[in-house]
Amino acid sequence: MTPFSKTVKWLWIAAPLVLGSLVVSGCDDAFDFDWILQVDTAVVYSLSRPEYLDRASAYDFGPGGGPRVVEVPAATPVRWDLAFAEEDGDFVALPAGLFQGFDIDPGVQEITGGVSFDALDLAPRDGYVTSESFPLREGGLYVVKSRRDFRRCNHYAKFEVLRLDPIGIIEFQSVENPLCNDRELIPEDQQD
Repeated sequence: MTPFSKTVKWLWIAAPLVLGSLVVSGCDDAFDFDWILQVDTAVVYSLSRPEYLDRASAYDFGPGGGPRVVEVPAATPVRWDLAFAEEDGDFVALPAGLFQGFDIDPGVQEITGGVSFDALDLAPRDGYVTSESFPLREGGLYVVKSRRDFRRCNHYAKFEVLRLDPIGIIEFQSVENPLCNDRELIPEDQQD
């Protein structure tokens, strides 16, 4: 082995160790991840209306999610948690698990009792509707448990319906927690 190849071999071994120690020494906990509260506003269109077929009618509440166009709800792969539609003139949320053939469990539930969107800091552990349509109301506050991802993680989010337009448009604001299986809806450092 030449001196040059010995040096290259040593660099391949040492470089990851040096870089790893720099990363770890740069923060208190290498696995500690602080997420930043970001309120998003979305507009989605009723899946029940043919005129909106090419518009977003579903929403992905996982990290990096957002509005999704869903032309055929039972199509795979599923990259959304709730679709929005109308039944008997009322707006509803349709969990992706409602459609046959999906082995996923996104769910939704309404939060009652006078808590505000800003004050809601923890998603319930259970009680999510996963396999039937769920009624929506203007001003309603809801919590979503996202579908499981490839790591077997669920993500939790909250949303508040701002507007239910009779022409089939739903507007809401939401906050999604990007951490795996963490039910907090406000970052720990921002809680009262």
